Amino acid sequence: KKEFYNRIGTIRIALSSLPVKESATTWIPADKWKISVEKEGHLETVKEFPPLYLTIYELELLLKGDIYHIIRRFMGELYERGGIEEYSIIKLTGQSCKIDLFREALKEFVPGRTIQFKRKRGDQTKDYGLKMTCVDGALQYLRDKKYGFAHITIHTQEPALPYDVTAFTHSGEEVTLIYRLKRGGGCGMISRNMEDLMLKLHLKDMDGRERYQYTCHSSLSDFEERKYEEIEALYGEKILQADTDDIVDREVKFFVWAKPKSWAFCTVPIYRKNERLYLGREEEFYFENEGWVQNFFDGLK
Repeated sequence: KKEFYNRIGTIRIALSSLPVKESATTWIPADKWKISVEKEGHLETVKEFPPLYLTIYELELLLKGDIYHIIRRFMGELYERGGIEEYSIIKLTGQSCKIDLFREALKEFVPGRTIQFKRKRGDQTKDYGLKMTCVDGALQYLRDKKYGFAHITIHTQEPALPYDVTAFTHSGEEVTLIYRLKRGGGCGMISRNMEDLMLKLHLKDMDGRERYQYTCHSSLSDFEERKYEEIEALYGEKILQADTDDIVDREVKFFVWAKPKSWAFCTVPIYRKNERLYLGREEEFYFENEGWVQNFFDGLK
């Protein structure tokens, strides 16, 4: 998808082991691999990936339904109750909004002549217009709010986070503490013993690929004796009494939950010693950081 829409004029994608030089075709090198197949009574080793061609038309057949579904979720309710007429402009700033399929899907809800559609030719990866639009909008909002030019009410819903957060138990089993695309999620838990107060957390994307590792460091000096009533006052919705009652002597249980509005998650350790609970230090981690996400607004790009 990126190869087709980042470069105007690409009609076909060729996926193969050897370079392909054809007009209107972009070559993507296939991963190296080797397979042995039985042929005429003996094994034959195949090392080269045969050329596989994908066209823009085949891709659009797959994307068309998804894009229409997104537009209908966004515009359908406004259209049905006549709310679209209340807006002088609705600006879509996602990178994918630049492709023709979005314009076609919008025509069901607004007249085609009212749709303004701008797309530069050439390499789209160097077009930062949409990113700067978001910055300009934020600056205008701050200015208008400060000087009273506009009364602004922002309505938001809890975002569906596109990440899983996992950790490994002592036995090597991987458990998921935060599930992707799950709103109103509860609290994940994983145990350690008092001799091992370090916890590694793994961030995974929608495809299950690991993107980043976080390390929670705790020491015994970070813990303070607390009654559950005190813990409940701080984390009552996340840390339930039934979950603290399950903590055995000299066990440390890490509680992990998402903070969607901050695009972050936090960890809180609790251990039990001599039938008393001890509360550790809360740590907060961002899902996206400069360890793996490129920041376009740090003045260095």
